[in-house]
Amino acid sequence: MNKSIFVVCISLLVVLTPTHNAKMMIYPNGDRHCAMAQGQVLSACGLQLANDGVHPGDCCYVINDVNREVQTQQARIWLCKCFQEAIKVYGYTKLIGMPEKCNIPNAVPFDPNMDCAQA
Repeated sequence: MNKSIFVVCISLLVVLTPTHNAKMMIYPNGDRHCAMAQGQVLSACGLQLANDGVHPGDCCYVINDVNREVQTQQARIWLCKCFQEAIKVYGYTKLIGMPEKCNIPNAVPFDPNMDCAQA
């Protein structure tokens, strides 16, 4: 996918996600919105996860990038809750365990059963 199409896809996801009852949680450090983080990960991982659960570099790169943005414990909690929402509310169950599958050290888990205070 060329870069301009990728940017358009992310932009559409960020714009359209709030219309689907996304909570637009703001991370405490103000850097990211939940819908933006979800949009980035789903844009990079969505098609690949639909195809036999393959975990290409782009998908892992974006998950790592989203995790690098969380600098505080509170931000980790919000990211955890954000992806719990994506899994529980929107049914993106193939995201479960992706940070671990991508071998991202100290990543916030994508797990609907995780106690986010322990993330």
